Amino acid sequence: MLILTAATTILAVYTPQGQEALQQQKEAGIEVNSTFSMIGGAVGGVIAIVATLAFTSLILFLIAKLGTGKTTYRQMFSLNLFVTFITAIGQLINTGVAALAHTSANVTSLNGMVGAKGAMGGVFTSIEIFSIWGLILTAVGLQKVANVSKVVSIITVIILFILGAAISGAGGAASEALKGAGL
Repeated sequence: MLILTAATTILAVYTPQGQEALQQQKEAGIEVNSTFSMIGGAVGGVIAIVATLAFTSLILFLIAKLGTGKTTYRQMFSLNLFVTFITAIGQLINTGVAALAHTSANVTSLNGMVGAKGAMGGVFTSIEIFSIWGLILTAVGLQKVANVSKVVSIITVIILFILGAAISGAGGAASEALKGAGL
């Protein structure tokens, strides 16, 4: 996971969004070396994935305990690591295609076909094949590993998807608002 995350963040420097960010920093008078950006991004990405895995595993553990699941934090961390591996592969594919084809980094999402902006763009970006695959694996994992009912696991996954889509939508709307304000 750490290698996949580091590779994805290094590759992100070569995407149009990464190049645009470097250009904006230069225009603001901040000289940033792309090698430094890659190393900093890789280190930051590795730290972020470890923190994210720990936090989301805790959430899954608490959900399993609420659903009368008999599991340990270690088991939920292992399940989460397995599921995150799938989504990390999707991020690597998306970032690789974006860097090579000079496109946006959401080619495996619904927004890759639609190209919506703002809040709807964020929501459509969350409808992504690897993320959906990860949610399905999470539901099955909660049933098998935590022994929660099928209903509880499906409701959990639906809530996680809705939260993710809402966060993506809010991020897309904020991004468009900042662009509209010239920031």
